[in-house]
Amino acid sequence: MNNVTKVMSVSIITNTFLSLIKIIIGFICKSSALLADGVHSFSDLLTDFFAIIGNIMAKKPADEKHPYGHGKIEYLTSIGISMVIIILGLTIINNSMHSKVVMSSLIVSIVSLITITLKYLLSEYIIRKGKKLENNILIASGKESRADVISSLVVFISAILSVFSKYIEVFKYSDKIAGIIVGILIIRTGFLILKENISIILGEQEIKGETLNKIRKIILNNKDIKTIDELIILKFGHCYKVSMEVSMNPDLTLLECHTIVDKLEKKLKKEVEKIEYITVHVNPYHKLEEFKWKELGKHISYLIKLSPDEKIIGSILVKNFQLPLHVVLASQMGQIKRVNLSDFEVTRFSKPIKCMNLKKDDSLLNVGLTDGHQGIV
Repeated sequence: MNNVTKVMSVSIITNTFLSLIKIIIGFICKSSALLADGVHSFSDLLTDFFAIIGNIMAKKPADEKHPYGHGKIEYLTSIGISMVIIILGLTIINNSMHSKVVMSSLIVSIVSLITITLKYLLSEYIIRKGKKLENNILIASGKESRADVISSLVVFISAILSVFSKYIEVFKYSDKIAGIIVGILIIRTGFLILKENISIILGEQEIKGETLNKIRKIILNNKDIKTIDELIILKFGHCYKVSMEVSMNPDLTLLECHTIVDKLEKKLKKEVEKIEYITVHVNPYHKLEEFKWKELGKHISYLIKLSPDEKIIGSILVKNFQLPLHVVLASQMGQIKRVNLSDFEVTRFSKPIKCMNLKKDDSLLNVGLTDGHQGIV
């Protein structure tokens, strides 16, 4: 039994107990809110089974038709979970709207309080394990469990309000309203899971975080690699596919470049266990050359391409983009903007960055660096 299956087994046992208790008590007490919450817990059981099946299928090795393995099944499984959650939420809203008005009892409050405690502990456990194992299925299941905590809290509040319905008549609808609120919360959770996993399937790349910084550091620690021109990290379920363009000394032979890249790939796979697929493209490294003051120099196009309507208004040499500095931009018509230097650190240097919107007849006048304490004249 792998780590994911162990976590899901704990979730299945807890959700089985909670869903049975809530559905039985909700049926006896005729509480639509507690019944809705019980069905919500039952949906957690379904998502747990989805999670286990999806995790097993995602581990299936690569084959001729799927050279990068079957890791994306993890995201398809999470989408399946999200669809079940959304349909469940709509059903609960519909049932709550057509249910009879009933008064909640003390036992409903007690069951809700027990559920809140257990589900909170369970959701924290699943999400923590999901982040540690970097498993989207666990994270999706944990978020669904966390939504159950909120829904149980709503049921608990509605049960308390219902007690005071003899004094404030409108509180007699609290159970009915709570059922609808629970349904809305469930739909929201399903939508967020759906949105996140569709984005990954469409090719969302890792752009921030510890993993990206670690990979960058390993690459640049290689003295033969001068710059990272492009770095793309795509998620394939339990593993990563890394594509990069790096610059090396143009005097190196093809065999030397191949040896350097081969060593780099082995080091990356050793240091970052989730990396399984690596593609490296090598570019010739061009450094700024010194010329005598009478000499013409080289055109910027040997470093970066400019379109016919682009022109250079200034240049800043940056060695470390993580320094606590700011880029200040000023336009002809007086528009000023300050941007963190770190925002200009990109994975592909040959593509332009748009960082300031200008009016139709305006144009950029100057660009400079500041530590944030300097005035602008």
